[in-house]
Amino acid sequence: MIRDISASLKDSFASALLVCSQSAERREIVVNDVPVERVRSFGNVLSLPAAPTYPWRLWRKIAEHDLLALHAPFPLADLVFAFGFGANRPLVVHWHADIVTHAGLRWFIEPLMRRTLRRAKAIIVSDHALIENTPLLREFVDKCHIVPFGIDTAGYDWPKIEPHHVNDRGRLVLACGRLVPYKGFDVLIRAAVNRKFEVWIIGEGTERPRLEQLIRELGLGDRVRLLGSVNDSERIKLMCLSDVFVMPSVTNAETFGLVQLEAMAPAALS
Repeated sequence: MIRDISASLKDSFASALLVCSQSAERREIVVNDVPVERVRSFGNVLSLPAAPTYPWRLWRKIAEHDLLALHAPFPLADLVFAFGFGANRPLVVHWHADIVTHAGLRWFIEPLMRRTLRRAKAIIVSDHALIENTPLLREFVDKCHIVPFGIDTAGYDWPKIEPHHVNDRGRLVLACGRLVPYKGFDVLIRAAVNRKFEVWIIGEGTERPRLEQLIRELGLGDRVRLLGSVNDSERIKLMCLSDVFVMPSVTNAETFGLVQLEAMAPAALS
C-alpha cells in the first residue's frame, strides 16, 4: 500500500521510502520513480527485522520531509518517535494488524506504539473491525479513519486461458503470500490429500523447508508446487487461469490480504 500511495502521488509530492532489506545489493534504488533506501537487515528476530541502523537512518531523514507516514506496527520506528525525534513533523500511521505472534513482548512494545499513536495526526485503517478488535486502537478511535484497500485493475485484463493449458489432473487451486505460519499453507496442503486438484503456492518465506517436508510426507509432490517469488506479470497470469483462489490464513494476524482483491480482479473485468 505504501508503494502504491507513493507512486500515485509522485506528480504532486516528492516521496521517499525507508525500508529494511536482507539484500546485500545497492542501498538506494528507485521503484516506480520513487527513491527507496534499503537499510540492511541481518534476518528476523521475533518477527522484527534485525536492522540496528534503521532508527538512526530514520532520525537522519526526518528533517528532509514535511510529512511522515508509518506502516505500522513497526517497533523500530516507534523507538525513534518514543524519544521525541520528529515531533515537529506531522505523522500519519497506516495501521495494518495487531501484534499476535510473540504477544509476550507487548509489555515492552505496547508503550512505544502507544506513544507513536498519541503523537499521530491521523491513523488509517482498512476496516472498522480492525478498530474493534485492537484494544490499543480503541484508545485513539477519534483519530482513526477508515480507508478501504483498493488495487489498480488495469493490468488484469488477460485473454482467457483454459485450465487444460496448465495441467490435466483436475482443477487448479492457487494461493499467494509469504510462507509464514499464520498464512496456513500447511492446512491447504493437507486438504489436497486424496483430492483431484493441483495446488500452486506463490511466495517465499521461512516456512518453505517445513512445507516442502510436509509435501514429501503426504506424497503430494506431483500435485502441490511451491512456485517461490514471481514477478507481477506472472502472478496476474496465474490468477487469471486458476479455477479457485484460496486464502487459508489461520490467525487474526491476517487482517486483510490485498491478494483477495487481486484474485477477484479478473472476474470483475470479464
